[in-house]
Amino acid sequence: MVGPNQIFRRVENLRHRMRTCPHGIVWVAAVASTGFALLGAECGLAATPLPIVTSNVILSSTATIQTYSIDLSTMPTRPVLVVEVTPPLTHANMQLEIELTNVQAPFSNLDQCPGIDTSILSQSGPGVATLAIELFKCGPYPAYWATATADIKLRALSFGTSAPPAAVSVVIRAETRPATGTMTQQVDPPFVQQLIQLDATQDTVLYENTPSRSNGAGDFLWAGHKGTAYPAGNRHALLAFDVNGAIRPTSLVDDAELTLEVSGFFGSGGNLALYQIAGGPGASWTEGDANGANSEFEGEVSTSSAATWNLRSSTVPWLEPGGDLIGPPLEQVEVFQTGLLQLQSFALVNAVQDMVSNGGGANGFLVRGPRSIGVNLGIQFASSENVSGAQNPLLQVWYTPTEIFESGSIQTNAVTFINEGQNFRWIYDLDHDNVLVTNIGGVCEVVDTSNEFQLPYTYRYQGTPGYSGVDCCTWRIDSQTGVVGTGQALFFHNLDASNPANMPPDGDQDGIRNLCDNCPSTPNGPLRGTCLIGAIGAVCRSNQECGTGGVCNLSQQDSNGDFVGNVCGVPEPGFAAGLAAGLALTAVGARRRTRR
Repeated sequence: MVGPNQIFRRVENLRHRMRTCPHGIVWVAAVASTGFALLGAECGLAATPLPIVTSNVILSSTATIQTYSIDLSTMPTRPVLVVEVTPPLTHANMQLEIELTNVQAPFSNLDQCPGIDTSILSQSGPGVATLAIELFKCGPYPAYWATATADIKLRALSFGTSAPPAAVSVVIRAETRPATGTMTQQVDPPFVQQLIQLDATQDTVLYENTPSRSNGAGDFLWAGHKGTAYPAGNRHALLAFDVNGAIRPTSLVDDAELTLEVSGFFGSGGNLALYQIAGGPGASWTEGDANGANSEFEGEVSTSSAATWNLRSSTVPWLEPGGDLIGPPLEQVEVFQTGLLQLQSFALVNAVQDMVSNGGGANGFLVRGPRSIGVNLGIQFASSENVSGAQNPLLQVWYTPTEIFESGSIQTNAVTFINEGQNFRWIYDLDHDNVLVTNIGGVCEVVDTSNEFQLPYTYRYQGTPGYSGVDCCTWRIDSQTGVVGTGQALFFHNLDASNPANMPPDGDQDGIRNLCDNCPSTPNGPLRGTCLIGAIGAVCRSNQECGTGGVCNLSQQDSNGDFVGNVCGVPEPGFAAGLAAGLALTAVGARRRTRR
């Protein structure tokens, strides 16, 4: 028996078609206890729910057109409308035309939907003529198609070597096109020494005798002492480098060198000492926007938060005025001439290692210069803001990664569902090879920033040095509307990612490579799935193909998290309840049919 909701929907479809019927055909609807009847002419029959399966459809001439009116509201989430026409063996080389037409939907025509073909000509030769229309590109959710209808037109363009008529079979159905994607990336090997060159991210000068001044935007830095004024005061130069943003914390620092260009002096020069700045409460020190005049030996008051002799920033003091330091000098040299000055020592290497392992690159280094009572002494060198062509402060670090760490962003051309606001997350390290991204072993991760254009990902490998092979992480998507899908990320270690021979096989041809597949012998990927409820074990692409109330697995579901998919072997605990409920509903439906 047809329910009230179905009757209402069909009546609404009838009213809609009466308004749009070009010939003003009168329709008659009859509602009885046994169901719903709708009669009409010329504009076609009432819209029929999907799927439509019919055989022995007679095409008697090339002028014969068979028209099917379909109810698009019966399509699933992310729908693809599929029309399959199979000719008889007696007319194996006939040519067919299939067309979607008379679409009555919230938009005026399908031309507004990108990349959709609404008609197809079958090839001359044996086989099934198929038209697959990706209607999800117009509207991915069933609610979008709630009152929509359309017509499918079929005709023979040629009967081939045999004469008409020909009896063909027609299937019109809708399937879910799960969102999915695959990305590949070449990975640099671990335990190979690398060199990185870092420019200073901020630098400034602290002035002891004028403690409100700094020089964060100046062209020059000073390390020295002003002895001609009362009170006298030192000049300390501060330098910071983005060590932590450039080098992973598990890397081993082999060597480090700090290069400065000496550009001038007060006096004849003297001793220069390099120290590591200690971390403090709150954030690191701030550079500010002060810009001293002339030689910049005197500095200027900053209009923004800036490190000064007494303060790390506008509100946070140094524990020791003039800068908080760690231990003795990292390096001491006598400087008496202009030009490049390269500072290199075991202590500097240890300091950079400490920054890499524990943070602190944003605190950086402090440079002290010579002192003398009654005279001005100072060593001037170019700052990061100096554009005269002088060498800006440069920190070179030679280091050896002990792991592979890759990061980037997955773009919309790598996965098709980002624009649809899905909940994206990484799951499973199926080959158990110690992939680490967070503190949780075996997890790859993508950060959902709700950005419709890209999602940042991270990948980290701490396996065997020199490993040669492919690593895999897979992702699953879900949504409140029931969309499911699967994707995979392949990371090639010391292998050519573009060489097909290095691509892992896909034994069950479900779109997920065996390396990534939690059930490599049974389809459960985005391209082919397996029925979990309904026609259990049947290959499917949509729930409809599994029967009434059926469920088609297309997203690598693993209810108990044991890395074995639900479609493999015995159903899993988290899935058993759903399976039992589905079987119970099937049994209830059978009893109701028996009563009738």
